[in-house]
Amino acid sequence: MITNGINGEIRKENECRFNRNIAMICGIRAALIAQYLWEIMEYENGTAEDYWRKMPQKMIQTVYPFLSRHMIRDAMKELTECRILRASERNESRFDRTRWYQFTEYGMELMSPGSYA
Repeated sequence: MITNGINGEIRKENECRFNRNIAMICGIRAALIAQYLWEIMEYENGTAEDYWRKMPQKMIQTVYPFLSRHMIRDAMKELTECRILRASERNESRFDRTRWYQFTEYGMELMSPGSYA
């Protein structure tokens, strides 16, 4: 099955794309997740700048079934500790603990075109 990739490129469903700059700083798992989040934000908003996105771990696991929930949690923690993403709980219900993420300026700089593997 073929889906649209970033910038309207054709991309196979089982193809994994990641940003090499983020992979060097945080590891390949974090780079895969950052790329996925970047693509979703660009698709929904036209840009990832100043945009918050709710991102449940289960949703990421459906896209990358080879990553466990612990691997995803650790990668997201690494992305926030490296100041590539900002994390917040912006839910209406106080019982909903799903985190929301936004790229920092540093993260957007790293995700700039031309730095993909």
